[in-house]
Amino acid sequence: MQKDKIKVRGFESNKGTIKSEKNMKGKYCLQPFTNVDIHSNCGVRCCSESWMPAWIGELKDKTIKDIWNSETTQKIRESILDGSYSYCDWHQCPFYSNENYYLFTREELEHPEKLTGVRRDRVEKHKPWIQYILDGKTKVDIPPANYNLAYDETCNLKCPSCRSHSRVYVEGEEYEKRYEIHKKVINELMDNGMDCIGRLNVTGSGEPFISKIFSDFLFTFDGTQYPNLDINIQSNGVLFTPEAWEKMEKIHGNVNEVIISIDAACAETYSQIRVNGDYERLLSNIRFLSGLRKEKKINRLMLAFVVQRKNYKEMVDAIKIGKELGVDLFIFNLLNNWWSWSIEEYERNAIWKQYNPEYKEFLEVLRDPIFDDPMIDLGNMMEYRKEAMKAD
Repeated sequence: MQKDKIKVRGFESNKGTIKSEKNMKGKYCLQPFTNVDIHSNCGVRCCSESWMPAWIGELKDKTIKDIWNSETTQKIRESILDGSYSYCDWHQCPFYSNENYYLFTREELEHPEKLTGVRRDRVEKHKPWIQYILDGKTKVDIPPANYNLAYDETCNLKCPSCRSHSRVYVEGEEYEKRYEIHKKVINELMDNGMDCIGRLNVTGSGEPFISKIFSDFLFTFDGTQYPNLDINIQSNGVLFTPEAWEKMEKIHGNVNEVIISIDAACAETYSQIRVNGDYERLLSNIRFLSGLRKEKKINRLMLAFVVQRKNYKEMVDAIKIGKELGVDLFIFNLLNNWWSWSIEEYERNAIWKQYNPEYKEFLEVLRDPIFDDPMIDLGNMMEYRKEAMKAD
């Protein structure tokens, strides 16, 4: 485990960015008050590991309930309440970059009826947890609302930016370790009462439709018993076929958001970034999911695009594909450093670094007016779009 408080401002991967700290006083992030991420080392966070390096506890000898109000968790919540955000990697966090969309003022938390769309839904669904923010309390006496199940890295792809070798755990010691975590988590959720949970996210670590643990869960869990439970699915899309959807029959009424990683606008680029993928099959599956969205069988369909040297010139074309397919949201985020590359290789691919030879070309792409479309979520790329538009 890492130390309690992580100094993120000196991270090698954050050097050369144009980002700077902002005054966040009076702007509240819900994550530490509502969310837990559970990992294969038994570690638990209250936010994505990309955006907040600190662990809040371990499941080895504790429960989620024990960890939920640990000393570190409460310190993180205090950093949100006082506006310091001192545990957050604000270089990477899209919430910090796009605070007017993801964060909330006190007035907005008190009067969600003044909000619209997803922002309104987010506040209304989390009212019991938000009350702790309004009361200035760091101890939250109710279990987390949202659980990100990120404890199986099994994937059908071998993306160079993510991993240096294939990871598939379907048997043996590594599989059993992850399955034990899964059983412990699901049993605790059942004990707490699944009706009290707002959302399960499957998965923030690999591909759910090749993971034995997660595919078995999606195919067998009876969501009809928990009509208020939302299940979000993150997938690379290649295995999210009509057949897979039919196997999830028992949770058809629970599927809320589907996020599919696309990362390219042509098969050639996709084959380099999403190694072992199938671009035509991906598009076919997205068309199928788009049909489910039109039939209101899923609430939101989103495409995700991780920006790097090999694909940044295809961002505009990828948006056009998303528009053609009728997705609700197209989410951009800058490539994170998962240490599958050397520092030198990562720096070559990090085209948003001011010293990168392609930095100006990157800004030029961002000048396209298509990025003003309300379906675009620029994530942690928001500052670069503003920088690109300064020349106007």
